[in-house]
Amino acid sequence: MVFEKLTQDSINVLSQAREEATLGGWDAMQVEHVLLGCLAYGKGIAAYALKKNSMHIETARELFDKQPRDDKPPATGDSSLSLQVESLLALANDFAMDRGDTFIDTEHLLLALLEFKNWRTRDVFDHFGVDLDRVRADVDVSIEHQLEVESSQEDTEKTRADAATNADAHLYSLFREDAMRVVMVAQEEARKLGHNFVGSEQLLLGVVEGSGAAAGVFKKQKITLNQVRTEVEKVIGRGSGYVVSDIPLTPKGKQILMDARDQALITRSKDVGPEHILLAILESEGIAARVLENMRVDKSTLKTGILTASSCQSDCDFDEDCEGI
Repeated sequence: MVFEKLTQDSINVLSQAREEATLGGWDAMQVEHVLLGCLAYGKGIAAYALKKNSMHIETARELFDKQPRDDKPPATGDSSLSLQVESLLALANDFAMDRGDTFIDTEHLLLALLEFKNWRTRDVFDHFGVDLDRVRADVDVSIEHQLEVESSQEDTEKTRADAATNADAHLYSLFREDAMRVVMVAQEEARKLGHNFVGSEQLLLGVVEGSGAAAGVFKKQKITLNQVRTEVEKVIGRGSGYVVSDIPLTPKGKQILMDARDQALITRSKDVGPEHILLAILESEGIAARVLENMRVDKSTLKTGILTASSCQSDCDFDEDCEGI
């Protein structure tokens, strides 16, 4: 049943792992061969996350070769799965199910490798100085942003720019000037971190940097822009440094702005402001939600503050006088 759920990329990883096992003279594919398979295949989120954390196939292969192998069987050319690999695939399936995914992709294989108790892979991770939590975060960021890690930079820029241009007119039709400023600040925050995308976390920074009810709820809790920015960087890290001129929204970022329009309707507002973007962020799951959780921010308190502030008169000074903040 598990094998039927493997994506083509995952099948290719296991095929590479089988070759690694055969070349190493193993009768059965071991857990470490799956890690080598991820690196050797070189495509998918698993390979992207491993390479981002400075892991390379040649060095990893050499490290595994140097490990004690008292249990190494003679080579037969038949690299079937070991019991440990079967358990690893079952764990990968659990990760896929927990995330609501129908199929087992390379990121699920990698998450299982990070979780699986195997001294050989842990030894190699340690050699590279890999922070396992950092790799998990890179996987989550890649999934949320749907990074086209194998595309050329030129093709990626063109595709994203075209998509953004076609959607902008409709998406921002009801946005107030201060809401548009949130998006522009979010793009600038992405640029500072060297990222070519605006997701939920950059929109959160745009909200905190602004004024009015949305920024006011953070000020009341003495949460500063620098604090949020620092936590965002801890979660997603810094990019390569090369940033496209027109930074597009990720699918998650676009969904939040669409949900902000719904929040405006729910609160009986005629247009969309930063407070509605924040409400949409608080209702979403993603990097911004993790940032707030890491900072131990009570999302229900923020939501209550926003809804109370929104009931103030239009001339209410949200920064000082509105009791809802």
